[in-house]
Amino acid sequence: MTSTAKRFTVHLPAHALDALGMDPDQGLSGRITETALRYRALLDDAVPTLTEGQWCAVCDALNGYWLLMESRDGWSDPVRTAWANVADADGDGLGEKWNVDALALAKTLQAMPYVQQAAVCDVVRRFWKHPELHELATADTLRQAGARLAD
Repeated sequence: MTSTAKRFTVHLPAHALDALGMDPDQGLSGRITETALRYRALLDDAVPTLTEGQWCAVCDALNGYWLLMESRDGWSDPVRTAWANVADADGDGLGEKWNVDALALAKTLQAMPYVQQAAVCDVVRRFWKHPELHELATADTLRQAGARLAD
């Protein structure tokens, strides 16, 4: 497989540079690449197994939810509170729509370790990022986005 490197301008706040733990022998580009690839592997390994209805409910509840970190007032990660959108959407019929217990699903999401919460949100982001996936059957669409489906 041929890899083509792309040049980007990246602006990193001091706390992000600190988090990278720069190695003077590696350089910023190499460290960002290593971190991105490890992060992808960690998320892929952490994707929980949910039913098709549960994944659909999560994707539905988080459609349009801002999953990017805010840095205006410090570090705030909406991944940690995405479960609350699932709980709130139950009042709008989310559970009935997807034939799931949305409040129990929200509690399950809330109880997950952070890496699993991040993995769920990443699946949702990939699900909504590629409209061409929505031409597939729902289960296939979810799998293409990285979801693990219970039998």
